[in-house]
Amino acid sequence: MRETAGIIWAWHSDASPTPEWELPSDLPRSDDLSHHTFDVAGYPQDVMENGVDFGHLPHLHKIPVKVEDEPVSKGTEYVVSVEFQRSMPPFGTIQQDVSMRIIGLGALRAEYRIFDGKLRAYTWALATPVTPSRMNVRVATSVRLGQGAGAAGTRLASSTAAATVRKALNAYVKHDIGHDLTVWNHKQYIKHPKLNEGDGPIGAFRHWARQFYPRPV
Repeated sequence: MRETAGIIWAWHSDASPTPEWELPSDLPRSDDLSHHTFDVAGYPQDVMENGVDFGHLPHLHKIPVKVEDEPVSKGTEYVVSVEFQRSMPPFGTIQQDVSMRIIGLGALRAEYRIFDGKLRAYTWALATPVTPSRMNVRVATSVRLGQGAGAAGTRLASSTAAATVRKALNAYVKHDIGHDLTVWNHKQYIKHPKLNEGDGPIGAFRHWARQFYPRPV
């Protein structure tokens, strides 16, 4: 067990009492978080796989998405970059460029670049198994100013304004996951799903994820 980026991480494996891989060394600490915890049926991989399931975004969340770059596997990390526009009252329709880092099968960190990068939001999704078929999913959001924020950014930097934006963005994350829960709580794992072009790189992601499975004795 160790603390990295303000998060307590625990290693659990029947095969190895000590970690077989290390966390990235460049994970920044996020303070002043707005957070929420969900009790969910399923497994941590379901949450991480949701990040590459592009096909469900326009249908379940009403968010058309454009994949900026092909997903990249970097050892124990899987990196995805997308962009989309969505209506976010009271902010209006906002362009968001999103980079997601999936770390193992238990953590996803998303960086949202908003207003041409003048505002950046960071969301963690952390999945912790609590029974063989249930997990707690903790989501936490923080915000900070990017370069060129200007006078508007200075006003936003006040603790009250930043807290308001952070809570609003976390509410959208909570809202989105609320829709995902309907799927997660009733989904059934299919080893070889029939995918179409719009589903995203689920096959490639599952191939990457196998490295974390228990090895046959």
